[in-house]
Amino acid sequence: MQRTPRWTRPLSWLAGGFLLAEIALRASGAVSFPLYHADTRVGYIPQASQSGTFLLFSDYDFNEHHMTGGPLIDTPLRKVLVVGDSVVYGGNGYRRADRLGPVLQTLMPEAKVWTLAAGGWAIRNELGWLETHQDVVARMNDVVVVINNTDFLTEAAIWRCETMHPTHRPWLATVYWARKVTKFDICDQGRADLRIPDGDWQAPLRQWIARTMAQGVRVHFVLYPGVADIQKDPAHATSATLAQLQATHPVHAVEVSRSPQWHSGLYSDAIHPNAQGNQVLAGVIRSALLTEAGR
Repeated sequence: MQRTPRWTRPLSWLAGGFLLAEIALRASGAVSFPLYHADTRVGYIPQASQSGTFLLFSDYDFNEHHMTGGPLIDTPLRKVLVVGDSVVYGGNGYRRADRLGPVLQTLMPEAKVWTLAAGGWAIRNELGWLETHQDVVARMNDVVVVINNTDFLTEAAIWRCETMHPTHRPWLATVYWARKVTKFDICDQGRADLRIPDGDWQAPLRQWIARTMAQGVRVHFVLYPGVADIQKDPAHATSATLAQLQATHPVHAVEVSRSPQWHSGLYSDAIHPNAQGNQVLAGVIRSALLTEAGR
């Protein structure tokens, strides 16, 4: 009987370990993350008509227009679209029920709430979707744009690499996560064919606001502060951003930092709200919507 060479044993152990790691990663939902669409208009956005649960914890569901909140339907309820970056999106650290959209929906049973967001977006990314989906916007009663002090940039966020915003499921979960953890992929520059040229945001924003309000849709801006903003000057945490906005177009705007309920204990990091923070932020948005509707 021929004996197996000793040198093959480490290879067998390695193959077995790789197989076990692959099975464990897939069973844990480590590759059940949201997928993205990339282009030169919005940069990147969660793919339409997808749902799943990442790491058996963070569930997501995007409709045919890349929005959360279920299919776009006609309803006698007040229709509200909340637009923003990772503050609105919530990220993989939240259950869907703890994210801003569902929390606002719970606070406003008289309304139907959808959200449209992606982590890292600036105002030009948001405008990219809003301008190309004016038919969806026109079906709303209110559009709420949540912005922070860094959103008014001439540079739009762009798609950079698969380990940041994956556009397809990886063939091997182990290889994908090894590349992600070791930062093997160089994601600084992004693909040349997906770059968005720098440009002015004020004129396009002014035009979009005017067009949207002419359709009978109310536009609201909610100015959201980071931890550093409220620690430096709570009373004027987003005043400079508000001045930029009002110089562009006179719109209904609310500063979150002026809410007596807002404080530094409502953050999960330097910028994002924790679950309690989403409750307070949703309350601020609800108050803003009710106040403006009553005018």
